[in-house]
Order: sequence, then structure tokens, then C-alpha cells
Amino acid sequence: MMNSTKFPHLLNAQLLEDLPDNKKTDFLDGCSVRFFVEPTEFLSQSEPASGMFMVAHGSVEVSYLSEDGHRSIIYHTGPGEVLGLTEAIAERNCAASCRAFANTTVLFCAKPLIFEQLKSPVFIRNHAADLHER
Repeated sequence: MMNSTKFPHLLNAQLLEDLPDNKKTDFLDGCSVRFFVEPTEFLSQSEPASGMFMVAHGSVEVSYLSEDGHRSIIYHTGPGEVLGLTEAIAERNCAASCRAFANTTVLFCAKPLIFEQLKSPVFIRNHAADLHER
């Protein structure tokens, strides 16, 4: 089953807002599904991001580990929210770690698909709006 059919609510994700319907479905269907049965860290602070993740179901905890070893929970994400996009585009290490809670599903979008989407000013605008709101 195609991602756009399996997770139709993602067609309304902020990152895809105002894109043509065919572009939304192409993007979602171009991603791979990752399901985490148990709590799992999938982006690690100070490590490179090989792409971006969109939460399809469940939630993810974003945390920061300070130099003196104190961990701070920054944010909890839910369906439709994006993680790792800025780091993937900038080819920078992750600023924080992302840990999926049990029974969470994310879509993984590899860099080639991201860079294809960056040809769209609307996609860039949507990503910038997401950064502004965080």
C-alpha cells in the first residue's frame, strides 16, 4: 500500500501545505516506512542526518545533551511533524537526539528526494515556516 493511502492525514502536513496533490502523494510515496516496536533513537545528537523523517503515527521525543551531561527534553512531536530536515539540507550534524516512543511509525526521506523537493519555492517556504514556529 502506498504511503499516501496508508497515511492520508500526512497529505495535510505543514511541510506539504499548498503543494499540488500529485506532488504531495509523490513525496510521501517516495519515502520509506520505519516502524519502531520499542523506544528507539533514530537521530543522534552530533551525528550526521542521512535524510529527514516525518512522523506518521505515534510520537517522538527530541532531547539535547549538554556538555556537562544534562539531558533536556526540548519537544515532543506528533503526526505530520518533520525531524532532521535542516541538518540533512545543511549537511550538519544533528543538534539534538530524536527517540521514537514504542509503536511509532515514521517516513524516511533520503537526501536525493529532499533536494528534488527543494526546487519548489512552496516547499522551501513551508520548511522556513516550520523553523519559525519552533
